[in-house]
Amino acid sequence: MRGELIRVLSEIEEKANELKLDGYNPDVVITGREAYEFVKTLVNEEFGGDEELLELSGLKVRVVDELGGDALIMDSQAAGYEARAIRRIKVVR
Repeated sequence: MRGELIRVLSEIEEKANELKLDGYNPDVVITGREAYEFVKTLVNEEFGGDEELLELSGLKVRVVDELGGDALIMDSQAAGYEARAIRRIKVVR
């Protein structure tokens, strides 16, 4: 399970870094309900407890059911104007 958590966090950080290189300021991860529950389970198994996820890799977490097993990393200020301010990853494979 640790390997899956590392994979997800690495992908989030990779996409956030891509956004930064393109001049954006990534500040939020929007996850589907399935992706959120998957990552929450991994985190709670790794660190114990049964807490909600408020942050991943320093970015705020929001849940949108329609995304399913995917997540979006985005600059919330620029996302409404430019689709390039958003990156999508597959969390649940």
